[in-house]
Amino acid sequence: CAANMKSLVCLVCLLLISLSLVCNAAHNKACTLKKDPGNCEDASTKWYYDSKTNSCKLFVYGGCDGNDNRFDTEAKCKTACVHPHKTTSG
Repeated sequence: CAANMKSLVCLVCLLLISLSLVCNAAHNKACTLKKDPGNCEDASTKWYYDSKTNSCKLFVYGGCDGNDNRFDTEAKCKTACVHPHKTTSG
């Protein structure tokens, strides 16, 4: 009985780790996209992640279309995309 419980606990742990990795990958997919200002003419200031510099930068978003590499604040961009272990080149 103890062996079955141990196996169940291990299985649950593996499932949770797998789920965490899948969610993290889906969440950060936006960070792999290039900046896309969209096709409309509304001039909103947004943030995008620049993978070459591992930093978040401002850009003007047109208000429609574009892609998911678009954040309302620098903090949201950094939380989603910036990797502290990467080095940046100037």
